[in-house]
This record gives sequence, structure tokens and C-alpha cells, in this order.
Amino acid sequence: NEPPVWFSCCFALAFLIPAFLRYADMLAAVACFAILLLLLTNLMMKFALGAALLPFGVMLFSAVVFFINWKAVSDYYANCQVAITVACLAGFYIGGNYYVVREGNAFLNDLSGATAPQIAFAPIFYFFTVIIPLSYIVFGLRIKDRTLLIMGLLTFAFSIYTYKYYFSQLPIEQGVSVLGVLMILFAATAINYLKTPKKGITDEKEGDRKLANLEALIAAQHLGQTPVEKGMEFGDGDFGGGGAGNNY
Repeated sequence: NEPPVWFSCCFALAFLIPAFLRYADMLAAVACFAILLLLLTNLMMKFALGAALLPFGVMLFSAVVFFINWKAVSDYYANCQVAITVACLAGFYIGGNYYVVREGNAFLNDLSGATAPQIAFAPIFYFFTVIIPLSYIVFGLRIKDRTLLIMGLLTFAFSIYTYKYYFSQLPIEQGVSVLGVLMILFAATAINYLKTPKKGITDEKEGDRKLANLEALIAAQHLGQTPVEKGMEFGDGDFGGGGAGNNY
């Protein structure tokens, strides 16, 4: 007989958690998250109410892990934290996506048919499918978090696919063409708009921005001056110091 799912999950975690803690391995970190999520799903599926609330359980679990991970600060686990953040954002969105919930409900309940039957509380999942990607994008821009922004764009693309799968009658060739044109127009407009930084957001390459201060320092050294931060001028001492020579 095969061992129960919960036993297999605990057995795997017994190896993965020490590997994650010792080596800060990104794959082990994501695997731990996935196995914990699988363990939660298995436990909830044992009860009728738990099965009905499974999407919300997935969203809640992802949100809790996300905020715990967000509050933790560690240079050693920095890459793992990014990987866990991506996993949490993906898990939260998947738990609320209408396509995943509808098709998952049909699969778990062995409901056959040309299309999966409609689910209860469908408007809630319509709302989640739209608002979650938009929230990722808005907060990603507001706090200047690239991970949030990228995940927002990816989940937004999947939301468009969800709408196309159930509601759009447009042939796939025409749909892809229209979407491609809209994406090109949006990208061109955004690039042109962000040539001049807007609220700390710019289209300029990150490497170019990092070299800006270095270029200023080199130029100042060639001119025989030491650049100082505004508001930190110390005086007229020799050698560019703040009164460090014999003149004050």
C-alpha cells in the first residue's frame, strides 16, 4: 500500500527544510512551500467544508507565508526570499483565478463534460481574477518592487487567457494579433513616457543609473574637487577637506 499523502509530505520536508536552512537553496525553498501547500490541500479535502473553501485556504496560506517572508531580513537567504515571494504571489493568484477554480473543481469532483460546470460564488472569482493582477502591478510600481510588477504582468496575461477561454468568441489567431498590437503600443508609450523619470520610475537601464554617481566622482577628481552631499559642506580646508589642513 502507498503511504498517505500527509506522511509523504512530512517525510520530504524532513530532508528539504534542513537543506534549505543549511545551503539557502532556492529550489529547496520553493519545494518546501509547494509541499506545505499540498499538505494543506490534502487535509482540507478530507472535509466537505474544507473542499468547498479550498481556494480561500490556498489564498490565505500564500498570504501568510508572503508577509512572514516579507518581514524577514537576511542577506544569506535573500535569493530564497525572492523565490518564496514569487511562489506566494503565484499561489495567491492561482487560488483566486476563475479558470483554475472552475477546472480544478471539475477535476477533483470527477465531473466530466465538454466544459466544466459553473462554480458557486463565480462573481467572487471573476473579481479576484481581475483585481489580483492589477493590485500586483499597482503596488509593484508604488513601492518600486520588480518582482511584484513582473508577477502582475504575468498574472494579468493569464487573466486575459481566462476571459478568452470562457467568454470570447474571437478566433485565436485574431485574438493573438490584437493582443500583440495592444502590447506593442503600450510598451512604446510607456518607454517614451519614462524617458524622463517619473516618481523614481524610469526606462533607463539600472546599470546606467548605478554608474551616474561614479561618473560624477571621476569628473570631480579631474577638476580637483571632492563632491559632497548637499547640505554637508564643511569649509575651505586644504585638499578638499572640511578644515583638515592649516586653513579653516
